[in-house]
Amino acid sequence: MFADLRTDRAGESGVVCIYKGVLHFAREPSLRASDQHHLAKEQNHLRLIEALLPPSALQPLPAIMATGRVSHTKGCRYNPALREGESACPYTTLYWKFLMPHEPLLAKNARMALQVKNVARMTGNQKQAVVPRADAIRRGKVGGNP
Repeated sequence: MFADLRTDRAGESGVVCIYKGVLHFAREPSLRASDQHHLAKEQNHLRLIEALLPPSALQPLPAIMATGRVSHTKGCRYNPALREGESACPYTTLYWKFLMPHEPLLAKNARMALQVKNVARMTGNQKQAVVPRADAIRRGKVGGNP
């Protein structure tokens, strides 16, 4: 039972972090109200779960819960901050390749506002550089283990 509660605690902690992150960026009043409601609900769930666990089971949560950041790419040869080029992370390149043609549709979603703005900031040359690399990745010519 304690293992299940600890798993639930980790899940609830993650959801709390997600709602806090959304509220940090959201400006639309109806979205903020909804997320504030859900955040309070999830924080209450978290308190209930933690009340059932013995103190010895309340180990500190991973750094992601405290900092909001975690690196699953530590030691990877690719740079996730780059969109194009030999050092660009294949996932990042494919992400931008997906966003570019879907920009008009994604602009209608308030949660995608930041990403859409970043696409709009890209120069034509930057956008053109993403396409051949993304195509190479999709053909299996880029990526994978060294």
